[in-house]
Amino acid sequence: MRIRRTLAIATTTALVAGAGLVAAAPAQAATRTTYSGNTAITIPGAITNAALGAGLGVYTVAPGTASLGAGNALTVNFPVSGATGGINHKGTLVFTNGAAGKIVTFANPTIDPSNKTITGVVGGVGAPFDGQRLPILVYSGGKTVTKTVTVNRTTKRTTTTITGVKVALNSAVDVSGVLNNALSTTIFQNGMTIGSAKVVSIKTVVRR
Repeated sequence: MRIRRTLAIATTTALVAGAGLVAAAPAQAATRTTYSGNTAITIPGAITNAALGAGLGVYTVAPGTASLGAGNALTVNFPVSGATGGINHKGTLVFTNGAAGKIVTFANPTIDPSNKTITGVVGGVGAPFDGQRLPILVYSGGKTVTKTVTVNRTTKRTTTTITGVKVALNSAVDVSGVLNNALSTTIFQNGMTIGSAKVVSIKTVVRR
């Protein structure tokens, strides 16, 4: 009878399941996402030489690096460290005025695409800003910006490269006034372009 056959099938299925012979759905492998890469900001020699002429010095603290090129063009590099609220970096940019005994630091910058700013933790500028993360720089580009994205399915890496980005002091928060006061100088101006940036951000997804 149909009822008896249905009961037999149901009973057999239950016995097989009870014996652990029914294959369970495979568990999803846990993954971990890491970020690496580098952002390089190149400051033209004209600005570097003007800063030197005003008695200012610029250097970086590891893992940031700096190198001089032709005409004293200065390139500062910050390694990419994460992607919380933008593209995070490690390293510190330091401005000094040796004659006045002044030091200003700009640490662990983050590129914030939502506001087109570059924020960093500042030091040496006095209250109420010391120790705060502030949008010191803004960036723009237009037709000068190029962006490429490459995906390597074997290594699970996605590499994003952005070039031609113009970087300037943020006039919205009077950065020049803060820097001029902290470094006893008049060289900085709100909105002044300080150079161009190249960003290489690498996202890697690996199994735990």
